[in-house]
Amino acid sequence: MADASQGPRAVVRMTLKVCNEVLEVQIKVPTAPIRAVDLLPILMSFDNAVAGAYEKEAVRQGKAISCKKGCGACCRQLVPISEVEAQYLTELVAEMPAERRRRVETRFRLALEELERRGMRERLLRAAGPTALEPGQQLVVDYFACGVPCPFLEEESCSIHPDRPLICREYTVTSPAEWCANPSQHDIDRIAIPIHFSHLLGRFADGQGNSPYRRLPLVLALNWASRESEPMPRLPGPQMLENFLRLVRQAGDSGYDRDAE
Repeated sequence: MADASQGPRAVVRMTLKVCNEVLEVQIKVPTAPIRAVDLLPILMSFDNAVAGAYEKEAVRQGKAISCKKGCGACCRQLVPISEVEAQYLTELVAEMPAERRRRVETRFRLALEELERRGMRERLLRAAGPTALEPGQQLVVDYFACGVPCPFLEEESCSIHPDRPLICREYTVTSPAEWCANPSQHDIDRIAIPIHFSHLLGRFADGQGNSPYRRLPLVLALNWASRESEPMPRLPGPQMLENFLRLVRQAGDSGYDRDAE
């Protein structure tokens, strides 16, 4: 995985108007040609800032955030991720110490074996095509019923929390935590975020936003990267960031002014 801390960097400053809060964001992006996967840590920080603002607004309105360490019910859901994130997670696992890497790879293998035993594997492979995986589809319901934990779940907590997918950052619940273990019986109250970076990333494998929209189940990430992934194009970092911000603007509710140097 490219080290984004190395080499010359451009500074991009933005004012984000989110809820009732104005966020001053300063982003340092490599000037050298990079892949979309190398830009992902920057987008993670950006997404954290936006999601965090909506969480603060929910608390201001008197709601309590139910999500916390040790509550891993949602980590048994079908987690749709982009090709960019699949590549990122694959490289993350490859760089883990040998013993930890073996444990994680074993959990991926066991999860797929259990899903195959439940008759889910072929359905997941079909869903990994150029289609969106949206909440409410029967596949999502059936996957949750299998009770298969995310391969990165350890002691009911995310073992890669700083590197977790964007959709996980955008999933925050204010209804009782125990309801998440049986969502078909309860209306789960999620904090609404107008723009989901996780969706935009679904067509950003080319670093421009022109790729066919595609997301795949996280549990297939390692298999996909070893069998289907193709080399990602490289573009200068500031250009790639601007391409993603263009997608944000097109999504219709960005509300920011940008000044770069």
